[in-house]
Amino acid sequence: MDKVLGLDAGRLASGRTVVKEYGNMLGPTVIFVLDELQRQMEEEEGKEAKWEVMMGFGPGFTIETMVLHAAGNLKKN
Repeated sequence: MDKVLGLDAGRLASGRTVVKEYGNMLGPTVIFVLDELQRQMEEEEGKEAKWEVMMGFGPGFTIETMVLHAAGNLKKN
């Protein structure tokens, strides 16, 4: 999908990591991906928050979409 959308390598890494570790959990997958994104932000020094688009596809033709922007520093104090 990243090639079709013209995304840089690794932009979908968080989603792939979650599905690999936990499987497709439908709705809860989105929360797990957000947690993985935050974990990656904490590990990578100098990485700034960006706009993200998250999509969840369910049975039949169910789609949920969110556009998110992290305001400020995501690193825990």
